[in-house]
Amino acid sequence: MVVLLVATTAIPQATITAMKSSNIRGGDIACRYGGEEFLIILVDAALQFAHQRAEALKEQVRNMQIHHRGQMLHQVTVSIGVAGFPDHGTSAQQIINLADKALYKAKTSGRNRVVLAHAALDGEGVSETPVVERGGY
Repeated sequence: MVVLLVATTAIPQATITAMKSSNIRGGDIACRYGGEEFLIILVDAALQFAHQRAEALKEQVRNMQIHHRGQMLHQVTVSIGVAGFPDHGTSAQQIINLADKALYKAKTSGRNRVVLAHAALDGEGVSETPVVERGGY
């Protein structure tokens, strides 16, 4: 099990649509997890697969064009924290907490990036550098 915690500048319904269109498999779970956050549980997924899915979601959301009242809204960004069982914890709460810390690191590192929780829990529980360091769009 791998958890992706996703925060986006997009309106919630647009983000849900993007997530469901190609990033959620039949047994996966996607739900709202707060004001601007979504939780995606990838059942029976390896971290590498989850990282690929997170990158695909980031690119898909970044390329969304949202129109409101005849005007295209600003570019949509997404930040994603990734943590998985058993590498990052043995309980759902531990994994979600580390995914949340990784998400926070993604946001404070410039947004629009994917950050993997650190397996050997350091002070913050996240890697010093994000897994993907593609600029903040």
